[in-house]
Amino acid sequence: MLLGGPLPRSGDVPHATLRLETFPGSWRLIRMDKSTRAAYVRSLSPETAVHQFGLELHYFVEGKDSDGQLAIVHYVSAPGHEPPPHVHDDEDEVFYLLEGEMDAYCGDEVFHVRGGECLFLPSGKPHAWLIRTSVLRTLIVTHPARLDRIFRETKRHEDEVQAAGGTYRDAYEGDRGKEMLAIAARHGIHVLTSEQVREQLPSFPSRIS
Repeated sequence: MLLGGPLPRSGDVPHATLRLETFPGSWRLIRMDKSTRAAYVRSLSPETAVHQFGLELHYFVEGKDSDGQLAIVHYVSAPGHEPPPHVHDDEDEVFYLLEGEMDAYCGDEVFHVRGGECLFLPSGKPHAWLIRTSVLRTLIVTHPARLDRIFRETKRHEDEVQAAGGTYRDAYEGDRGKEMLAIAARHGIHVLTSEQVREQLPSFPSRIS
């Protein structure tokens, strides 16, 4: 059986033709159209590095590469450059730590994550993390792809704050912070208020939130 026509999916996804295959007690859809996506190899290099307010980012896979389905970012950061506690509407997030250690807070749970370990943070659950070593180097994988667009869109705003002598946290506070929060919300990420942090992330250090 062939199903044709527009198929709604996350991100900018081309129309697809699907074939439905049924089995006793199960089924699957098989995509029949030829992918227009290109294969490639990307690596870490000074030419591909994006420096953003204390972060070093390399975009291995972006939404434009994966029909909006997957983003993979090589992320290097340090204490004091963690994002504020937040929640993703529909984006699952995976961290594979290459170097360093972090404490991750997800709802009532706390995880101490070390190099070589993998952390999964499901969408819809408030979370935050604190870097516990001088450097944290990790792969961040998200589905669907939102993270890469947020990083690129917030870079200009963060660069302006930094040029004015502000700190990373200044980018999320006061009048300047309203723009940052609006950018995040457009991509389905909502920063928690101090009261929400106390209620939804009870183990997160209050002096940070």
